[in-house]
Amino acid sequence: MSSRLVILLLKLLVFFFDLYDNIIRLLIRYQINKNPKNIMQIAEGTVVAIDYMLTDDDGNLLDQSQSDQPLIYLHGHKNIIPGLESALLGKIEGENFEVRVAPTDGYGETNPELEQIVPRDRFQGVESLEVGMQFQANTDQGP
Repeated sequence: MSSRLVILLLKLLVFFFDLYDNIIRLLIRYQINKNPKNIMQIAEGTVVAIDYMLTDDDGNLLDQSQSDQPLIYLHGHKNIIPGLESALLGKIEGENFEVRVAPTDGYGETNPELEQIVPRDRFQGVESLEVGMQFQANTDQGP
């Protein structure tokens, strides 16, 4: 593949990401402007942008949104876990709150039968393994 073609493909990719970002912003503005008081209230069918912090029971940070990249989803269409979606219903723009989601309203209870012990030599090219690292393997049954 020539370098000109690679540069063209990269420019097209950037263009489409910018276009997608602008479409999302327009959808969010549309939802906010539908409310006569210009205060967005989360309801079914609204596009929602949230900043979040996910912690475990001990308060350890597991995940969080970046300050300039909120999680954007369409409410009421099962795009996020049910417990969080239920807790967000009716919240207004700018509201801060905490929610605890039970496993049954999230990804489900832990299933020890799905745990798998993988020999160290299967991690080729990985110099050190640490708790919390994530890997994906391709097998005959799929990824």
